[in-house]
Amino acid sequence: MKTKAHFAANLCLRTNTNEGGPVEAYYSGEFVDFVIVKSEDDAKEYADDIIVVWPTDNTERVLFNFNEYITSENVDLTAYALQNPITIDDVAEKWEQINQFIEGLSQSTRAYLLAPWNAPF
Repeated sequence: MKTKAHFAANLCLRTNTNEGGPVEAYYSGEFVDFVIVKSEDDAKEYADDIIVVWPTDNTERVLFNFNEYITSENVDLTAYALQNPITIDDVAEKWEQINQFIEGLSQSTRAYLLAPWNAPF
């Protein structure tokens, strides 16, 4: 659950909690599970003791950064069972593979790609 919380924070996912963010919610100890969904509407299905996160506009920007990098650097994603482009559906369904890809990047590349303000929109 800790890894999922950090992944959610890195990809600018919004949370259903009042804890400030997914990492803070995880460390509060008040929640029994952590779920990534595709939209805020999907989050409404879960109980209050579950951390639920969903994509934001900034998530779209981060994905744009990643997809541009993957294309420009001709990155082979087969080792991660991913395809270009990485989508919002992938964020919800293949978060572990995306996280492995992110962790395999150099620190400077990771920092640049995870900054939503680096996207041109």
